[in-house]
Amino acid sequence: MTQVDIIRAVQSIANPVLDVVFGAITMLGAEGFFIAIVAVLFWTVSKRLAVRIGVLLILSSFANSGLKDLFRMPRPSPEDVRVIMPETGGGYGFPSGHAQASTVFWGYLAHAIRKRWFTIAAIVLVFLIGLSRIYLGVHFPGDVVGGFCFGGIILAAYIWVTGRPELRAAASISTGRLVFIVAAAPFALLLLYRSAEAFKMVGFLVGVGVGYVLEDRFVRSEERAPFATQVLKIVIGLGGVFALRVGLKALFAPEAAMLALVRYAAMAAWASFGAPFVFVRMLGLARRQ
Repeated sequence: MTQVDIIRAVQSIANPVLDVVFGAITMLGAEGFFIAIVAVLFWTVSKRLAVRIGVLLILSSFANSGLKDLFRMPRPSPEDVRVIMPETGGGYGFPSGHAQASTVFWGYLAHAIRKRWFTIAAIVLVFLIGLSRIYLGVHFPGDVVGGFCFGGIILAAYIWVTGRPELRAAASISTGRLVFIVAAAPFALLLLYRSAEAFKMVGFLVGVGVGYVLEDRFVRSEERAPFATQVLKIVIGLGGVFALRVGLKALFAPEAAMLALVRYAAMAAWASFGAPFVFVRMLGLARRQ
């Protein structure tokens, strides 16, 4: 049985309801969803957890883009299978970005939460996201399996590295020096791989790194708050992210690589420093720790 045959077998159960269901499931592995969830975690649950997951997602996405350009494997053809929501897939197919991103995101959350029920739910969700890519006809089964495998390797390596005691030394570095380090270090990634997407990822790492350091040293917002306040923080925070994402894209059009880097850095800096500053110093929606 070929990979096309497997896709056709999965799509043999297709109907309008399943089209909607799998379309919704696949969005749980999309970039926009993860950006929103990481931001919400930062403002309302745990800044440290959010930053670690955000950095992991970006490093995984950087690796995924590089691997796709390395293997240059095509996606399923509309002439062979039914392609639903083609806008959720573009460029080369192997490994699946949705499968890889969902593996590292939900896998790290399961590692952090350490609850059996959540781990089982995470495994099921990751599987369904991968299955949705096959059902929608935007990936071959091998693409999805490859995304799971590379995601698992990156997740395991990241958990090991972030568990090293040497990372705790950052607390003793002066603010100015630490800001310089977190702003300059991501540019080293461009020595490994350069593309339009790579510049966006470097921008995100610069923005979230600098923003997190400044927030920790000068704002120190408390994540916990009454439910209504949390909702207001999310609305204001995500509104700012959306405004920067859309507004700067329109302002910078046509968007060169460095301008894309600036746009993503601004979005990340707003989420990690700008929004908490507004919550604590201007609106009183969060207390200072």
